[in-house]
Amino acid sequence: MGKLAGANDTMNETTTPPPPASVPVKRVRRSYDAPFKQSAVEHCRRHGGDVSRTAQELGVNPWTLRDWAVNDNYFSFQRQL
Repeated sequence: MGKLAGANDTMNETTTPPPPASVPVKRVRRSYDAPFKQSAVEHCRRHGGDVSRTAQELGVNPWTLRDWAVNDNYFSFQRQL
């Protein structure tokens, strides 16, 4: 078979520029004021101490709510030696 007029001899030859270098997306860090933290811990306390459920209801990370509760002395962890 013959070549088509104007066809390139190499396959996959393109003239488009390479894609730009990927730039990581900067995540926005949310901050919460002290009254919100305290009311979140109180809400957790009123609902039986279910941190994951309370965090989901409030739209915060469960580990963040746990840290607030620990700082509020809500949990009393005791090590057994």
